[in-house]
Amino acid sequence: DPSLPLPEQMASVVRDGRFVYNPYMLSQETLELMGNDFATFYCDFVDAFLNYESECPCPDEDFAEMLTTIIYFEFPLYDVCAESFEFVKHYDAAEKKVVIDYRYDQAGHQQKIDTFMAAANAFLATTSPEQSETELAKNIYHELCIRMTYDDSAMIEIQRKNAYYAYMEKSGVCVTFANVYNHLLTQVGIEATTAQCDYTETVGHVWSLVTIDGAKYFCDPTFELSFKDGTAYAYFCMTYDQRVADGLGADGITVGRYYPYAVYTGLISDAPFDFLN
Repeated sequence: DPSLPLPEQMASVVRDGRFVYNPYMLSQETLELMGNDFATFYCDFVDAFLNYESECPCPDEDFAEMLTTIIYFEFPLYDVCAESFEFVKHYDAAEKKVVIDYRYDQAGHQQKIDTFMAAANAFLATTSPEQSETELAKNIYHELCIRMTYDDSAMIEIQRKNAYYAYMEKSGVCVTFANVYNHLLTQVGIEATTAQCDYTETVGHVWSLVTIDGAKYFCDPTFELSFKDGTAYAYFCMTYDQRVADGLGADGITVGRYYPYAVYTGLISDAPFDFLN
């Protein structure tokens, strides 16, 4: 219910005039799917994780069932510091709680958190609340693209697709880069989700669908890496026609992280992006 306030922890955080990473934040897409009560639970869950607590009350079984997927998109640090959440193993229906199994002792856990926070803040270093949505989206896109390298090993070592490795090792594949870009945009209050299609007969491709001042555009950090070492904006804020002209989407494009649906030209802005506006 957008008329109800979200938990205070979910507000963007600004320090010294710059946005900084806030682990409590959820994307608009997740909030619309899960609702206000989930937002309250999620803040308690993140609190428990940050404070090295072994369990957290979970009032709704549906929250626990969706938690694995939501962690993947919204909380990349979790699966590195704790055993991947499994509903059957980590949800206690009788006690209505979720259990967290940590991979490190408390000192090692805190070190992982601190290191990740610093890495995430590096991508937000050129953002500020005074910037427009266009400036914020461009600045984060640039900071991401100039740092990343494509990691073929992630196609085999599935865990390396996790957004965590992009933050920490500056590497990944298309789904990694799209998830990180979306994750960072959430930190500054910009709505974003994933877009995907079959690229070849055997390989798919994933990029971002970003909403800037009410208009939706495609942004593709992966393709950007191969053009001028990621320093340009050749694949930033593309229209539907521009995306299809790249040879993608001939058999259809879907958007959405949780329940993908077919996209059509009317959903995506048909006006080329005005970089001067």
